[in-house]
Amino acid sequence: MLKEKPLQVAPGVAQAASIHVRSLLERLRLIDKQRLGCDKQLALVLDEIDNAEQADVGTARPSDIKIIRSFTGVGPTVAAILLSEAAQPIANRDYQALRMYSGVAPVTRATGKRSGHKASISMRRGCSHRLRWAMHLWAQNSAFNDPRSSAHYQELRERGHGYSRALRGIGDRLLKVLVAALRSGQLYDPDRAGRTVDRVNAKVGVTAR
Repeated sequence: MLKEKPLQVAPGVAQAASIHVRSLLERLRLIDKQRLGCDKQLALVLDEIDNAEQADVGTARPSDIKIIRSFTGVGPTVAAILLSEAAQPIANRDYQALRMYSGVAPVTRATGKRSGHKASISMRRGCSHRLRWAMHLWAQNSAFNDPRSSAHYQELRERGHGYSRALRGIGDRLLKVLVAALRSGQLYDPDRAGRTVDRVNAKVGVTAR
């Protein structure tokens, strides 16, 4: 492409485009600076809430925020969205509500059992879209950085699931482990996570996805 004859433009077009690009760069630098400042402020707020909650529960067990932030792939943004969009299910340790609010639980519809048709399974759209985005980001980060999540992702892709569908499967698994960790008051332990999922599956009657 570089060897091809360059596109002929009117005089001044290249100079105008260069000026426009330089103005865009300045705006991008400002946005990036503001984003970093927002991330720092968010982390400070989470630390303040964590300290207040830790004072209530005492030193015997970690706070909910500390447990949530101990998971691989959970940064300040994901933690903040979980705590704001799913405060009640987290407080109640309600796994089923969490998976529905976040959209990782699929929707199953019966499509004429008498005619021999199988039930259809589709993505849940009635959910918190901010929470869905947070779960997508958490699952994506976990798939890259957590060995168990990475192995689960590969398994789901080998079954024929698409990228987003596989991430929802990872998110579902992460919520199971999160609820178990909140109930036991323990920080995330990758070595214990697999056994935790099996116990939760048996208790709530959910098969591995």
